[in-house]
Amino acid sequence: MKRIVPVAVILIIVGAMVAIQQGILPRKYLSTKTAFAAYEPASIATIMQNKVAWHQKMVSISGKIFGYKEKVSRAGNPYTVFFLRESQYLVTVHYRGHLRLANNQEVTVEGEYLKVKHLGNDTFYDEVEAANVTVNR
Repeated sequence: MKRIVPVAVILIIVGAMVAIQQGILPRKYLSTKTAFAAYEPASIATIMQNKVAWHQKMVSISGKIFGYKEKVSRAGNPYTVFFLRESQYLVTVHYRGHLRLANNQEVTVEGEYLKVKHLGNDTFYDEVEAANVTVNR
């Protein structure tokens, strides 16, 4: 019985990885940062005024969408990029997948704030890698 439990756990993990690879299960379930994260509510202004302290923190921010774009990467993965504005401050939001939203909608975004993000030869600043996006009604 003691041997069966570790083998079962390994089979579950391998099965989940295969499901994620084949697109059956969303990739976000692979991340331990987003799966059990406690998002700290913050204003965009607070984050922008102290970027170093908020870097790599799990945040919950709200604001109005503008510059909304749904795209597909060269590898064929859908993603969404938009700016979230609060007064004169703004952050870029990146979400894996398409959200079907529009400019001027008020939303709450939960995810990891990154002061700087390097991706290949590109460098991005003041970005939230979103795990959840909800429309404020």
